[in-house]
Amino acid sequence: MAKYTETLIEYMRAGGVLPALFEQIDGFANLFVQRFCDYEIGFETPELFAQKLEGAAKRFVPFYKTLIQSQNDLIAKLTTSYNRVHTTTSNLGEQESLSWAYPYNAVSDTNPAARTLATPTINKTTEESTGYTPDELARMIELAGNIKDNLLDELLDKFKNCFMIVF
Repeated sequence: MAKYTETLIEYMRAGGVLPALFEQIDGFANLFVQRFCDYEIGFETPELFAQKLEGAAKRFVPFYKTLIQSQNDLIAKLTTSYNRVHTTTSNLGEQESLSWAYPYNAVSDTNPAARTLATPTINKTTEESTGYTPDELARMIELAGNIKDNLLDELLDKFKNCFMIVF
């Protein structure tokens, strides 16, 4: 039971509704009720509270919706953008080999003539990597999720002025 006015949960049981803008952010209405369910409304009447709550929602929700959506887009992009390419060639330089040449019309007791061949073998070693490792992706997705959670907490904090603070 509230000491001075009704709590948010009592307000909602009596037919009070949350601003429609809360539905633009997935799960925000539930987070709002969980955070403020036992807080007393900060105005003399439920109607005045509803007006102030609606005004605060109009001021803050669109901006935070954009920020949260950008984090959702980043998470979606990260989870589908893994690409790592390795291209490897090698540069062995000039190679020498020993070759045996038999005379064309040789008799069986003819010894072959040895000669050294120097042939260039050009293979270049190049390694190119694009994208992130799975570990890097996991950390980036976790960071983006933490940023999103922090944005939701910031948005919830913007509504504290709609509730009574008793010292």
